[in-house]
Amino acid sequence: MIGIDRANADLLIAEIGSKLGIADLTLDTRGETGLAIDNGAITLRIAFDDATGGYDILVPLSGVEPSPTRLQHALSANFCWRPTMGGTFGLDRARNELSLRWHCPGADLDAAGLLRALDDAVAQADAWTTALAAMDPAMPASADAARTPMDGGLRG
Repeated sequence: MIGIDRANADLLIAEIGSKLGIADLTLDTRGETGLAIDNGAITLRIAFDDATGGYDILVPLSGVEPSPTRLQHALSANFCWRPTMGGTFGLDRARNELSLRWHCPGADLDAAGLLRALDDAVAQADAWTTALAAMDPAMPASADAARTPMDGGLRG
């Protein structure tokens, strides 16, 4: 199924902004916008993907310094995306920063669906930041990284 076009992507982001009380939330010329949650404790980027007609949500885990143990746990969670509610971990080598990314197909996506996806992204980022930051970075990576299923909801 084909996603949405840029004009409709702009309308959906404006609707999201309205529901969040951000009157001027818009996509920039690159098709991106950002949000800061909990007074900037969590930041996320929403990017419209012209090629697929969908949205990418990217949440950096700024409070987690990558280490072999943390990387093993994070990257093993990518298997079937189950512990991350559909997100995938990545590592930005230039920033030495872990991140979680989701792709939301644009077809049939409405404001409520995108808000749920943002909710899930924030909850997952918060839970994984806490779980990974609690790990001893000096501990050697093990062969059986713990799966950490996460639940969560919108935080104000």
